[in-house]
Amino acid sequence: MEKAPGNTEKAFGGAFSPRVEMARCAVRLAERSVRRGLPERSITIRRCNHIRSALATLTGGDGAAHRPDHQKAQPAIPPHSANYRLATRVGVIYSLAMLTLPKPEVIITHESDLDGFVAGLLLQRLAKQLYGETVPLQAYHYNFWKQRDLRENSAWVTDFTFESRMDKQDWLVVDHHVTEVAAKKAHLHHDITKSAGLLAYELCQKHGLATPTLDRLVHLSNVADLFLEQDPDFAVAGDYAGLVKIYQFWNLHSLINGDLEKLLDHPLLEVMAVKRRVEDPIGYEWSKRNISEISPTVGFVDNIVGNTNSIVHQLLERGATKYTVLVTLFRRQNVIFASFRSRNGEARKIAEKFQGGGHANAAGALLPKSIRSIDEGADFLRQMLNVKAEPGINTLENLFAGIEVGKK
Repeated sequence: MEKAPGNTEKAFGGAFSPRVEMARCAVRLAERSVRRGLPERSITIRRCNHIRSALATLTGGDGAAHRPDHQKAQPAIPPHSANYRLATRVGVIYSLAMLTLPKPEVIITHESDLDGFVAGLLLQRLAKQLYGETVPLQAYHYNFWKQRDLRENSAWVTDFTFESRMDKQDWLVVDHHVTEVAAKKAHLHHDITKSAGLLAYELCQKHGLATPTLDRLVHLSNVADLFLEQDPDFAVAGDYAGLVKIYQFWNLHSLINGDLEKLLDHPLLEVMAVKRRVEDPIGYEWSKRNISEISPTVGFVDNIVGNTNSIVHQLLERGATKYTVLVTLFRRQNVIFASFRSRNGEARKIAEKFQGGGHANAAGALLPKSIRSIDEGADFLRQMLNVKAEPGINTLENLFAGIEVGKK
């Protein structure tokens, strides 16, 4: 004989849902921790993940019930229903759980762009606010990062794709790249629609570290990193992003003495604005005439003046080339970097062939130490991207694995 619906079942329209019961269980566990005063780490990472899963179950999205109105996805349940009220409770508790961050031994960020610069400095400030000390900040390019041993018991990592090796207890990962790995132990703050800097700033805001200056800087960084062309600040945001590209991460860090607010309206932005107005149009016309083939789908863009990223974007946007992926090469600290750009998601796939990574349409890789010049780099790419794999013959990945890659 079937059991008659109880109060729980009636509250949810008479249909008993094991997933809803799991959500309710997560609520009870979390509320128990909250009643105890929410001491540090009282809500475990695994419990946080259960709560986050509950939110997705109840709202049809990742925490939609407690997002601001302009960020909400359409909930899968009617507002003001029992499920929606439960989801809201879960959302509040999950927000409280976000406040119990593990103390990091080190903060690690991406060295190549403004987003990593902003996110790293924000997380360093947050750690000092929480623990009263300046946690060391380290920055890596993708290839160096992939070779780094993750020996710390606790760390905060930002602007790097979440991988299984980062899924460690007392590790916080703040990132926006697409990942196929689910967090089981690590605390993952992840949203592909926001830059790493914006995600880091959300954590700062929860601890009272928001300021109008930071609001503006994080907005500009977000616009630049996500390439939000329709935003009225897009051109200015590109100037800010160019600061890290032109002057490099640690030089810029030294110029502002690690004080992020000093970056806003920095005098060097006048230089970037002039370069954009004068150099970029000249560089575009020159580069358009100097695209050489790497493979049938990849073209090498030579550039002698102007913002390379902006020029390559315009070449793709205006259909000025037959290639679906454009690559540029540049030297940093006696090594050659390759930057790949596309419009339909091909860039990251190419970068990953060279042990690099990044976004679907904007990715990069470090070439082997044996490559000493731009010309050698272009020849190397041609050789590797035109390898014909046959049974018993080395694949591209095997060939690349046999080449010595520099370690930081």
